[in-house]
Amino acid sequence: MGRHWPRDTVEEGELMRFLFAFLTLGLGLLLQAASPNVVLILADDMGYGDLGCYGHPRAKTPVIDRLAKEGVRFTQHYSNGTECSPTRTALLTGRYPQRAGGLECAIGTGNVGRYDDAIALAARRQLGLPAKQVVLPGALKKAGYACGVFGKWHLGYEPRFNPMEHGWDEFFGYLGGNVHYFNHRETSELHVLFRGRLPVHSQGYMTHLITDSSIDFIERHKEQPFFLFVSHESPHFPFQGPKDAKKKVT
Repeated sequence: MGRHWPRDTVEEGELMRFLFAFLTLGLGLLLQAASPNVVLILADDMGYGDLGCYGHPRAKTPVIDRLAKEGVRFTQHYSNGTECSPTRTALLTGRYPQRAGGLECAIGTGNVGRYDDAIALAARRQLGLPAKQVVLPGALKKAGYACGVFGKWHLGYEPRFNPMEHGWDEFFGYLGGNVHYFNHRETSELHVLFRGRLPVHSQGYMTHLITDSSIDFIERHKEQPFFLFVSHESPHFPFQGPKDAKKKVT
């Protein structure tokens, strides 16, 4: 019998302490501004050793390497999970993912629980990050921030778990764990691409769509403080590069 943790919520004061630490750790220079803009970029299934700035002998990551050289590199750290859903839960709530209930492992394709209470929650269509959980955008909006998330969500398939129910002002991306980079489906039958609360169909390479939506968000909110979460699918499976990728690797 597996472990079970209480499915509870974080006090707002606790999240605010986490938020304060998040903003100050490694962002000291930005805090000279009264309300610094925050852009958080998350690559999916990429280990820190997969980057040139951390010593990979073949990976060519010049832009990231430059960011590392001109900014701060973290060399001692702890991860709350090695998979998609627990990582995002911990990142957005500041809590151990087990305390959200069923999110200590990645949610399976099409809303499937994989072990412990996740299986029972999925059977009741309750597997996901509850809207009552206090998350980063909920706290930042009170400080006048515009909050947008673009890309992978993977914190629940049901409408009640949509990012818009968690205080985000804008969302474009997919609800599941991964999609085909060109047709944007999780399976041949399962369409998971959304703009806000509505399913949408878009043309283009998924990485480019996420990036373009993020840039558009910055342009539209440059006159106010914003929190932008750029949650890329790449380099997660399926390994599908853009049409010009072959020229760069042959």
